[in-house]
Amino acid sequence: MNLKVKKIFIWLLIIYCNSILIGQNKDSLKTEIKNAKHDTTRCKLLSMLIENEYDEKIWPAYNEKLFELAKKNVEAQAPGKLKNAYLTYFANATNNKGYLAQEHGDISKALEYYFSALKLEEQLGDKKNMATTINNIAYIYMHQGGVERSLEYVNKALELQKEIKDSNGIANSYNNLGNLYRNKNDIERSLEYFERSLEIQKKLNNINGVAVCLSNIGDIYTKKGEPKISVDYYLQAMKINAETNDKDAIAYNLNCLANLMYSMGRSEEALNYGLKGYTLAKEVDYIENIRNASYILYKIYKKQNNYPEALKMYQSYITMRDSLNNTETRRSSIKNQLKYEYEKKAAADSVRVMEEKKVIAVQLKHERTQRYFLYGGLSLTMLFGIFMLNRFRVTKKQKNIINEQKILVEKQKLLVEEKQKEVLDSIHYAKRIQTSLLPNENYLKKHIPKT
Repeated sequence: MNLKVKKIFIWLLIIYCNSILIGQNKDSLKTEIKNAKHDTTRCKLLSMLIENEYDEKIWPAYNEKLFELAKKNVEAQAPGKLKNAYLTYFANATNNKGYLAQEHGDISKALEYYFSALKLEEQLGDKKNMATTINNIAYIYMHQGGVERSLEYVNKALELQKEIKDSNGIANSYNNLGNLYRNKNDIERSLEYFERSLEIQKKLNNINGVAVCLSNIGDIYTKKGEPKISVDYYLQAMKINAETNDKDAIAYNLNCLANLMYSMGRSEEALNYGLKGYTLAKEVDYIENIRNASYILYKIYKKQNNYPEALKMYQSYITMRDSLNNTETRRSSIKNQLKYEYEKKAAADSVRVMEEKKVIAVQLKHERTQRYFLYGGLSLTMLFGIFMLNRFRVTKKQKNIINEQKILVEKQKLLVEEKQKEVLDSIHYAKRIQTSLLPNENYLKKHIPKT
């Protein structure tokens, strides 16, 4: 027996033992619920039943009971720690209802439940479950073609999980990143994240997580053109799914094998796997698997010239595709995101307003002190202004007196100048008279002879 076969044998043995223990545990839990005397105990036991039950026809009933029981106690305003306990159960049940709505193709309802759960988890400060819910939202965006937005959400979740050292959550986020990079055709990076996730899941002995990773790695090797390796991974995953009775996962792997066989030209094997996958998907009413099975069967029947069956499968494919990815669903996705972000902002604003009120109270006290100093300063300024005004008036009065004296001096000066002018004018006048009465020297020489 080679090493690889030994590993598979050990894993199957572990799975078998786990399935026996889980079955015994479920019976024990059901008995305890009947005898439970308090709602907190009932909620705890219902949560454990949900975790241990993989049948899609059974566990949703437990989840509905948990949802109603937790909701009743939340609305009854349970005190202290009990309130937080019921809020936690209510958030978990709400998240599960989102998952169920998603599985049945009601994306609008799924997002509504997820965002409601996220709001409750933020209220509790429950980072672990916040990360789980954010990953669920990212998964929906990814399948609607919003890869970049989905990457943003997954990285938010991964950051929270690393912060609280949640190994299982980290493994799930790695798996989601693998899916996203696969959608971006970054095959090597996708394979790297799937292998990281598989390594952690094995360490945690999380058999369902291991099965998911095996299926995803099988997808990658299909894309890489290595079908033999892909078949091996799909079959390993299906063995685990069968032990845990995970019909959704079995249907997924059957569809993958059908596609793989079809691409290899093995139509009969492809048809066999495709019909099994379609039947199982219809049984559990999983829209995505019905869509995928319908499409591969349509291609097989078309290739075999079986046109009536091909048409039937094509119509089924179109119906399921539109249910998953129609315009109304996209609008609902945006609407729910905006509603959540608005409510989150409103809550943040409310907290901020309370903090701002405290800051404002301190500022008002500080401002009162500043006002007192300001009033004192203004009073001093006014006194100084009055003093300066008085000095200005005195100075102005003195200046007026000086101006008046200056004007008087100017008048006196003008008077003196006028008097002086009058004297000079009199002198000049007298001289002109003298000059006019006396003959000039030439006249005298002419008429008076020399003696």
